[in-house]
Amino acid sequence: MTENQGYKQEILSSSIPNMSKENKNEKINATFDVNQDISTKPIIEKIPLHTEAEYNCCEDVKVKHNVDYPIREHNGVNNSHNISEYAVQGEVYSCMEPLVYDKNNNNTIVLVTGATGFIASHIVERLLLRGYKVRATTRSKNSQNSDSLLNFHFADENLMLYEADLLNSECWKELVKGCRIVIHCASPYKMDCKDPYEIIDPAIIGTKNVIHACCMCDDVKTVVLTSSIAAVVGAYKDGKVYSEIDWNEDCNPLIHPYLYSKVEAEKIAYKVVDECRKSLNLIVVNPGMVIGPSYRSDVNQSVQWIYNMITGRMPLTVDLQTGWVDVRDVAEIHIRLFESGKFSGRFICIEGMYTFLDISRMIKHISPQLNPPNHSLPNFIAKIILPLFTSKNEKDFLKTSLGKRILLSNGRLLSHLPNYKFLSTFESVRDTCNDLTNKFDIKK
Repeated sequence: MTENQGYKQEILSSSIPNMSKENKNEKINATFDVNQDISTKPIIEKIPLHTEAEYNCCEDVKVKHNVDYPIREHNGVNNSHNISEYAVQGEVYSCMEPLVYDKNNNNTIVLVTGATGFIASHIVERLLLRGYKVRATTRSKNSQNSDSLLNFHFADENLMLYEADLLNSECWKELVKGCRIVIHCASPYKMDCKDPYEIIDPAIIGTKNVIHACCMCDDVKTVVLTSSIAAVVGAYKDGKVYSEIDWNEDCNPLIHPYLYSKVEAEKIAYKVVDECRKSLNLIVVNPGMVIGPSYRSDVNQSVQWIYNMITGRMPLTVDLQTGWVDVRDVAEIHIRLFESGKFSGRFICIEGMYTFLDISRMIKHISPQLNPPNHSLPNFIAKIILPLFTSKNEKDFLKTSLGKRILLSNGRLLSHLPNYKFLSTFESVRDTCNDLTNKFDIKK
């Protein structure tokens, strides 16, 4: 049995407990105890909005740069130990620990597609800090976002930047040669466009081209595909617990091109591996709403929500709940999953479930001078007004999701990385706000 087949059997044989409506509500409103041992926590949990007292307990995480590599300091204390030892010692680790340059990794080439993207650029930085040789692709090397990659530590000796077209199958055959790991992040992230196939073709055909090239190259042992919870969750079903066994079956390519592209790109990846080379290890990361500091010069789609809140472009929020996660956690988890050498299949990657009003309240606590929304638009009004200002894609999603409460289970990920500690969404919102206010000169 191959690893991928074993994963499918594991998922199909796993089950979510049969819960009555009362039990579901109890589970959804469960309180998250920060002192509770990870091994005894319920796999599915609602992480509520932090209280004011908890806000003040957040660690002050700073980044200092020396000549070798960035060292993260927690409350002024230098943590210089190697995080690769944590799992053996049973200690809790996170994406904010110092990364140790390992010369042994110089022998491993990792290909990262769409390297200038929000998530991919963080992956590239972390790979370089670990000592990997990185082969990074972008649509154009002559851009400000490409320049930011070249400024990373160890980029001079360990980073090679290539221009590549997702729709050109031939170029990927050359790019994967010599690479042991391929991390496929490249995919359009637009919620609306005039021609839906501007999103669909690069996502689906591009994934097929990259995965097929990996299957045909014996050098490649593992592929990590960046997907999304958009491939897991369709129209919200109130009270439902979603896990890796779920697929979004509600998306129409003409109405929801982005959602459709994520679903079909992931499915085509599994299909190509099953048909061409079952021994290739395929890992899929399904992040939620990804926020955090960015190396890009623009504002990406998910961070746009916070940008709108802090600039007054969103006077009221909508009553919408989703899973949130920091971009640094997403990048770190991509790497830890392939470094394990034994994981495969889908992994939902979120820190917790929050409404947009929760996020707005966090912003207000971080920067009282800002005026993020204090209230959510009543759902019956939102369903009338929002179609006038949103895209077809967003309108349909909001119509089926407003006011509903769901859960996304990150239980499979935490069972495979039991000592991993996500950054709190409060910390992530704080760092996102700081990044945006500094980058775009927004007055706090």
